[in-house]
Amino acid sequence: MASEEQLVSRWREARQLLDRRLRELIELVPESEGVEVYKYIVEGGKRLRGFMTLLVAEELGASWEEALDAAAAVELVHSASLAIDDVIDGDVERRGAPAAWLKFGPGRAMMAANLLISYAQRLLLERYGHRAVEKSVLAWFDISRGEVRDAYLPGGDYYEVVRLKTGSLFRLAAELGAIAAGAYDKVGVVSGFGEQTGIAYQLADDIVDYVRGERSEAIKRLVRWLGNPADIIAAALSKLRSILESVNRLLGAAGLDKGLLVLLPRFVVKVMLGEVGLSIQVA
Repeated sequence: MASEEQLVSRWREARQLLDRRLRELIELVPESEGVEVYKYIVEGGKRLRGFMTLLVAEELGASWEEALDAAAAVELVHSASLAIDDVIDGDVERRGAPAAWLKFGPGRAMMAANLLISYAQRLLLERYGHRAVEKSVLAWFDISRGEVRDAYLPGGDYYEVVRLKTGSLFRLAAELGAIAAGAYDKVGVVSGFGEQTGIAYQLADDIVDYVRGERSEAIKRLVRWLGNPADIIAAALSKLRSILESVNRLLGAAGLDKGLLVLLPRFVVKVMLGEVGLSIQVA
């Protein structure tokens, strides 16, 4: 039976592997004039999405080496999307350092982020073919839709914004793992797993923000989605537990609940909630 200790060990291994590969890929970007900005945007992060890609591929019979560029592409898109988010939201800090737009200027940060997304798509095309690029384009379209909803519909539906902005990139991470493994018949199953894990991750992140006293539009949407309960944290944790249990059922039905992959959604949530001393029990 797989244990959380094994998962943590593999996560640390994956982070080192991904960090090394991302540094290599950045050095190969044709427009080397912007390499300082590219490196800055990609530096740091938990690499949870890339880790998901590697675990899905491994669960479906591929090696990490075979899936490494797919995982790196996911991390490139993720890092670039954060740099763009920071420009849109005016956030001044990212991953414990000044936001890229603050250090290099909004124009240079946006140009570099856009290039990294295209670079990731080219990498997917060269290594994994049109299926991978198609999934990447669809995911980026959904992320962009989520950004628009977030900006222009502050009173919009919390779940749908989260599904688009966060769930779609986790969805892509899982899909690319299946594609890297050549398990095209499993893409649909792992797609739902990835999306729901992403929603759980964002919900946990927003719970942490609520505990810390943040009352942004996203938090207000969350409270409305929960039905304005008397105990916001308890209601949010209950929703989170329900999502994690549905993910478990999804993997169980697909026969993918024997390895480390089944532990990943709970681990992702645990990493977030642990920042404010919260925990959650899942059946």
